[in-house]
Amino acid sequence: MRGDTTNARYFYATGFNAITDTNVLSIALRLRVANPNTGTRYFASVGNSASAWNRDAYHLGVTSTEQCVFTIANASAASTNVTQTGNVSEGGWFTVCACNASSTSHTIITDGDISTKKHNTASRSVATIDSIGLGTRYGSSSSGNLLGGYIAWMAVWNAALSDNDALAVTGGAHPFLVNVDDLVAFVETDDGTGDLTDQVGGLTFNQVGSVTSSYGVGTPIGGPVIVPRFGGAAPAGQPFMKRAGGVPGMSTHPGVW
Repeated sequence: MRGDTTNARYFYATGFNAITDTNVLSIALRLRVANPNTGTRYFASVGNSASAWNRDAYHLGVTSTEQCVFTIANASAASTNVTQTGNVSEGGWFTVCACNASSTSHTIITDGDISTKKHNTASRSVATIDSIGLGTRYGSSSSGNLLGGYIAWMAVWNAALSDNDALAVTGGAHPFLVNVDDLVAFVETDDGTGDLTDQVGGLTFNQVGSVTSSYGVGTPIGGPVIVPRFGGAAPAGQPFMKRAGGVPGMSTHPGVW
């Protein structure tokens, strides 16, 4: 999917009730951002659809200094930020995983590199989880800090992944191969329709806004650029993992795979 700050484009789904302990979950995404120095831009949220976008939710974003940040916000809007060590590449694809083991254990890792790991033990809790937002911090009153860029896929686990599992999924492993028993959502873009589909939980996503054609994030969806779905550089024509079950395939749609 393509997020768009200019035309306020993002997606959301409600009815997400697969997290049994609201203090224990993991979120992984593969994405590409452009011009993050306009301020922190959030590309995913998991939380309470009845709260404002800055309350009672987990958020993943990229700061103005090009670092991934995992934000835990409670119902009173007090928040804890866990910011990765090192920077992501502006305009390049990368994968990030945030793991929450308890109200006092919050971790972020990017691109299969243990040196990027950051762990925070501040006490912060989320009370309700019933929604997923992509391309924004989603909430009842509005969206916030919209992403400019592309999201290839998002995965959510009803568990805190180990460091080894987080390194695997951010290093290129398919989420279906990482702690699959606790995988409760795997969301990707359909290359034919552009719609988001949840291959695990069957969530239905709603779109808000549209893409502004002049918004320069890169080649629009449908352009002749082949992008690896899971990680690492790949030459044109290289087969990639495609859809559930690992059926071989490839895509010419940036942000789809």
